[in-house]
Amino acid sequence: MLWRLGATFDAIYDFGEVNVIDDDLDMGPSTFVFHVPGHRRGYHLTQLLPYFGTQFCERLAEAWSGAAVFEGYETSYNYFQAVRRAFLLIALTGAIREGAEQRILEGFRDKSGWTPSPKDWEQAVVNLSATILNPQDDSFIASQNRASRNKKLESLRIGFRWLSNAKFFPTDIDPQGRLEDRDSAPSKCLATLSYEAGRLDLTGLTGSEAADAFMKRNTEMLEEVRRCLWSELEHNFNLFKLGQQLMEQDELPKIEEIDQLLMATSRKDCALGKPFVHFALTDIQRRGTVLRLYRHRASGGSFECGYEKIIKLAGPIILHVEAQPYFEATTEALNAAFHLVLIDAVANVQPIEDLPFDLRLGPPRNNKQQMRSVKNRGRKRIRSQQLYLTKRSAPGRPSGVDIVEIWKSLTSVMRASEGPTATRLWVWRRAGTLKINTTLATSHDRWDAFLKRHEDNPLIGKLPITRQILRTAAANSQSSNGEFDLRMITAKLGHSSSSTTFEYLSESAIRALLVNKIRIFSDSWESIGMLGIDEAARLLGVPDHELYRRRQLGLENGLAFAAPSGSEEAIDTIEGSENSSPSESIDEPELLANEARIFTVTAESLTALVLAHRALRAQSEQMLFTNPGRFIRTWMPWLAIVEGYCDKLANSGYRVKFRKTSQQVDKQIGFGELSLPALW
Repeated sequence: MLWRLGATFDAIYDFGEVNVIDDDLDMGPSTFVFHVPGHRRGYHLTQLLPYFGTQFCERLAEAWSGAAVFEGYETSYNYFQAVRRAFLLIALTGAIREGAEQRILEGFRDKSGWTPSPKDWEQAVVNLSATILNPQDDSFIASQNRASRNKKLESLRIGFRWLSNAKFFPTDIDPQGRLEDRDSAPSKCLATLSYEAGRLDLTGLTGSEAADAFMKRNTEMLEEVRRCLWSELEHNFNLFKLGQQLMEQDELPKIEEIDQLLMATSRKDCALGKPFVHFALTDIQRRGTVLRLYRHRASGGSFECGYEKIIKLAGPIILHVEAQPYFEATTEALNAAFHLVLIDAVANVQPIEDLPFDLRLGPPRNNKQQMRSVKNRGRKRIRSQQLYLTKRSAPGRPSGVDIVEIWKSLTSVMRASEGPTATRLWVWRRAGTLKINTTLATSHDRWDAFLKRHEDNPLIGKLPITRQILRTAAANSQSSNGEFDLRMITAKLGHSSSSTTFEYLSESAIRALLVNKIRIFSDSWESIGMLGIDEAARLLGVPDHELYRRRQLGLENGLAFAAPSGSEEAIDTIEGSENSSPSESIDEPELLANEARIFTVTAESLTALVLAHRALRAQSEQMLFTNPGRFIRTWMPWLAIVEGYCDKLANSGYRVKFRKTSQQVDKQIGFGELSLPALW
């Protein structure tokens, strides 16, 4: 480990982005750089030197070298950049303002082996997180892209864990939060597509009922995709078995005999089928003979008479493109088999594409067969997550293992005794060609063609289904009754964190439920405003039973606080109306004081509302991981109510004041002047 020290502050510090220093350049005597064994480039700490001093830089270099020595350079340096930028922001803040950052700066600078207190370090980490998660703040990262900011926060989280393991600062204090990446396409499942297309109605359902309906639709659609795929593969397999029977008839002439006869036969006579008359073949035997000729050529065989005469003879019976499924797999069957295995394994596309012909790894266990798989990362080949195929079939639903065996049978004529066609599982060719492909080129074209063939399907037709969506849908189908088993699915998908699993499992579903909740809240809010104005409602043509239903809707959602003056009398009127019944009567609610029933727009109330919104959003993801049932039951209604208020204000005459308050709150959180409330 080597480093170079400098002394001139103006020469070594640059107030630009963290990437302004090119680590390949030799900065001369004004640099501090250390090297990790095996890494091709050095790590600069020059920017931190004037603030923290040589002792700190040497300690950080030693800790980082120990953590990164077994990691690749690109991965390590990505984390290092985030950590370096974090320490720089801590130093800049601590140099101009009292507080946690100042104490951290002074402690690292002045004391050997010093560690921040948990309270100070937690405050500094919260401030750093707020800076990264504020798209208007470019002090940590200049990009406004939300996905980039989320990745930067994850890099900082891992980098801090490396240093906390080296006793650099307190453990179990990580940067938290995540920006909702609306600009990028979140990982959807099939039910999400159905909901967005207006085919899944969640209106009037409770959170639990909506989750059940969502999961049921997802499972139904996934099974429909399976059924359609299997129908195409089964069609090819049935024709293949029929073809074997036709080509194995004992009465059929040998290939050599036909070849010799065709050499002495004109093309015109071949087109008229005279060779068949010579052999006295029936119609079924003629078809079997033609299939033999096609298979012979597909297997690499040749004809002395020339292939043109073969085409003249065979064409009137069956064309090559029509004959292909009788002796080998078609591209439609390739598409079907590949995606059935993909769904069965709940795997990424790339490991399934690279499956070997001999894919079984060990004996089957618990109705599962483990597969050999390798995940490519650039030029590296690393071990992938463990992939399994089901082994038990059901009527109309073959197992993953059976799909693989069917595929091997369909492609037997394409395989040589050695080489790529012998070692790779997925081999294919277009009808009428001799070239055998061992890579899945133009796979998107085959999938799009499949969707086109089934565009009239009432469940999956005309939906933008992708292979990523299939994987997400398969992951969702592992859970039942709306309860997500995150630990099991995280392990099955091979994810390193539950936040990644959240993207796969439930973000779109939860968002759909939340949108529905917000709509119900808006209706409920409006319905409460109708209490006490029965005459106006009647003038508008609102029936009494509809007015009563809307009143109940508002009260059931806990919005009695919003009722205007005179609500008590209105409720008494409802209970005594001739349209009500004992079963429909409602208890008199405990109404708040008049001054508490209306949201008064002040700086304090707007600040409280924005803080509540930020806290619910920031902590809702963790709550979803910790207790999904409570999230659906308790958090989502409150989040819907708060978002409903925010939506009303953002589209009202107070929208400018609300926007300025939101910006001010985010700024104060970033500087540590405000903190998010802890919720449960």
